[in-house]
Amino acid sequence: RIEELGELIDLDAAGSHVNEFSISEMVEGVATYQAQRPEANGVQIETHASANKMIRGNRAILRGCLDHLVGNAITYRDQSELLPMVSVYADFPSEQECVVTVRDNGVGVPDNRRENLFEARSGSQGFTGVGLSLVRQNIQACGGSVSYSPVIGGSAFELRFPIDSSVAA
Repeated sequence: RIEELGELIDLDAAGSHVNEFSISEMVEGVATYQAQRPEANGVQIETHASANKMIRGNRAILRGCLDHLVGNAITYRDQSELLPMVSVYADFPSEQECVVTVRDNGVGVPDNRRENLFEARSGSQGFTGVGLSLVRQNIQACGGSVSYSPVIGGSAFELRFPIDSSVAA
């Protein structure tokens, strides 16, 4: 996980490089990469994109944010869960916006950590928030947002960003 955090920090060096890429291929690529982690042993990663649309934006930043959210879903899974699952869905609620949701059946986020979930802080229980803070900072730099919702039996994180962003980090 330290190497992934380093990649998120390095995203600042990605600058304002805007390119065109397939959101379907990115979602599949993240799932394939994360499935190879030793921690992912036994975790089923499901992906879906409602359409194979091209995104114009900072691919490195968006990929880093998605990698981190999927990585967290794997890392913080419920160890007692017999069928640990992570779902990554890309949808397009409008012609201008893409929403990628990472949902899991993990342990969720404790109630007392939800209010400041995207703020970096020191912590003794493994929840430092540095990675989520960087995800928020980077997705906002792309004109987007990140949010968390508790769901029955897990968590859902949502990345929202413009389909065509001429301004990136």
